[in-house]
Amino acid sequence: MSQNVEHSALYDSFTHETVTEVVHAFYGKVQNDPHIGYIFNDRIDDWPYHLRRMVNFWSGILFGARNYTLHPRGTPPILHMAISELEVEHFETWLGLWHETSFEL
Repeated sequence: MSQNVEHSALYDSFTHETVTEVVHAFYGKVQNDPHIGYIFNDRIDDWPYHLRRMVNFWSGILFGARNYTLHPRGTPPILHMAISELEVEHFETWLGLWHETSFEL
């Protein structure tokens, strides 16, 4: 089975509760990761608020829920492109943590 088919089947089984669990566990790992944690921790002052936004974002991606509102300064890609120290390696770490967390729960 290809990785994309496995991922599709995994996300098809997600509920709102699963999304909440994954987002909270994932960002717990992100905050403590030596490679990317500082990037997030230096910018996010209110983790509970950020986690709610991310649950809404991923619920929108997976279920079409319309609870996520854009940041006044732009879309997530625009906001992330404004972070000068972000490199491809940081995204690879982020993505690896996301996949790891998704498959754990």
